[in-house]
Amino acid sequence: MRTPLPLLGAIVALTLLTACGPVTARGDAAAAATPSPTPTRTVAPASAAGGACYLLDFADIAAALDVQFEVAAASKQQKTSACVAQRTGASRPDLVVTATPTSADGTVFAAQVKPKGAATVKGLGAAAYQRTLPPKGGAGPAAEVGWLTGDGRLLTLCFTYPPDAEKDAAATILPGLVALAKRIDRTSI
Repeated sequence: MRTPLPLLGAIVALTLLTACGPVTARGDAAAAATPSPTPTRTVAPASAAGGACYLLDFADIAAALDVQFEVAAASKQQKTSACVAQRTGASRPDLVVTATPTSADGTVFAAQVKPKGAATVKGLGAAAYQRTLPPKGGAGPAAEVGWLTGDGRLLTLCFTYPPDAEKDAAATILPGLVALAKRIDRTSI
């Protein structure tokens, strides 16, 4: 007995649909147990922004300050290079590093560069200072470290909090900022 051609076509189509169609209840459970891949976001290194951003490393910042930044941008004004690191979608907190070539020595640094009232930092560059700054212009308190490198550059690191930060937050972060400055000083030569 011959199978009519339309019936044969229907059987082949049904077989194909069954093979590629819905999975059995047991297969559905296995498929549901397998999670879909979670999309990941890649964060470019701070150094990818160029300029003074080569001095910053997001992992080093997080280790020293316990703050995670994801974006960085560089700029240059005359001989001064700057880099700002921030969180995605937030302007504060931020970390700014500046680098300016200089012919100053430790004596000139102490007399003309170190701000009045700033404390001296030992073990950082040829000469260094640290200070806190009060909230100003829509920004919260800030902590700043400035130093004269052994290769003739003046570097500053300034961490600025959001305006709603505690007044003493800047003093709390200063030790971490000094540690980060020392790491930058060792790796930037």
